[in-house]
Amino acid sequence: MLAPALITPLVLWPVDTRFLPVLVADYLALHFALYGVLGLLLLARGGALRLDPVAAALAIPVAAFGIGLFGGVLDRYVASFFPTPERIPIVAAMACGAVPFILADSLLTEGGRAALWRVLLVRGAALASLGLAVALDFEGLFFLLIILPVILLFFLLFGTFGGWVGRASWRPAAAGIGLGLFLAWALGVTFPLFAA
Repeated sequence: MLAPALITPLVLWPVDTRFLPVLVADYLALHFALYGVLGLLLLARGGALRLDPVAAALAIPVAAFGIGLFGGVLDRYVASFFPTPERIPIVAAMACGAVPFILADSLLTEGGRAALWRVLLVRGAALASLGLAVALDFEGLFFLLIILPVILLFFLLFGTFGGWVGRASWRPAAAGIGLGLFLAWALGVTFPLFAA
């Protein structure tokens, strides 16, 4: 994942990414999408991209757990976690990026079966890629610095859950797709609605 980590911010650096009414959510969706697609292309080239209908079906309860159970508790006791109508396009745009991003992560970490050094390398490269994007456009993307700890926390908490799913089902794609949908939902409902 070192090549996508470097290529993604360099390709997106000159691109005007303002298409959502939310600060840096549009950039993050594009960054996730390009990073994830590049990672999936590398996996496909190496013959390691394996998807099947069972994995897609198993992704539904994974996403439902995150959105319904975890999100329901957050919505009841912490802050609103269910989207208002104006946030639905934001969640959809985030899903277009977050699903390939987390799917590539899940496949590269073998659904929790990869060695710890590999997991740290894959996820460290993802965070470093976002850091490089901020360094290239600090004024426009400084808000990503606030998102980096959220992504790290997501990897720690839900990466562990994804590992359980991947190891139990032997289908890392199930965790990747399901957790990608959950990440998209979580970011889409929590980004502040400002003009980018």
